[in-house]
Amino acid sequence: MVLLFELEGVIAETLPVRAAALRSALQAEGIAATPEDAIDLSRARSVRRAVAAAAHDARTSYDLVTVDLVASQAERHFAAAAAAGGITLTPGAVAFVRAAQAGARCGLVTRASRAEADLLLRLAGLEDAFECVITHEDVVEEKPAPAPYRAALARLARKRGVAPGSAVALEDGGDGARAARAAGIVSLVVGPAPASEAVEADGYLPGLEGATMELVRALAARAGATAS
Repeated sequence: MVLLFELEGVIAETLPVRAAALRSALQAEGIAATPEDAIDLSRARSVRRAVAAAAHDARTSYDLVTVDLVASQAERHFAAAAAAGGITLTPGAVAFVRAAQAGARCGLVTRASRAEADLLLRLAGLEDAFECVITHEDVVEEKPAPAPYRAALARLARKRGVAPGSAVALEDGGDGARAARAAGIVSLVVGPAPASEAVEADGYLPGLEGATMELVRALAARAGATAS
């Protein structure tokens, strides 16, 4: 089995810090966003998609360059907060990843940047846990496009073949689940997610604390994945 993890929301609890960083960046551009709005905009979305959605909601016309500039500002706010210890790990995540390594090939497919992924993996002590790490810089199209997952499968296949149907994505919401499905990968949404997000996945896992590979295999098999 191949397990492909989203970093944000599955391994690291980034949503509150992402939302605060997004809100600060938007306010600097004159776009008001309540804390609740920022949470909704940031949930299971890349920073650039969140900025674009905020501009749309505010009926503000942003070109791609402006979206990138505002997103970069939000990423700087996020990095500062993360470096100051503002990020926590999801309960049971590190133990689950370490246990998964014994019975699966593990990869990371995240909407985070390379620098953010490196920082969060150091925080978790998981720098050596993944055979491949795909961040948003590695692909032209971010989730919900299938490109990140296809890139991960291609990178893993260069090391050793990946059996068809053997990959399972652990995601935190709809964008990732749609990306996995479009790449032909079974997806499980992990942790609390609105019903509108969870329904996009092939299965649901309440959290990684206490989760076992046997449970993941059973949920994935129910959705059509193989255990090879």
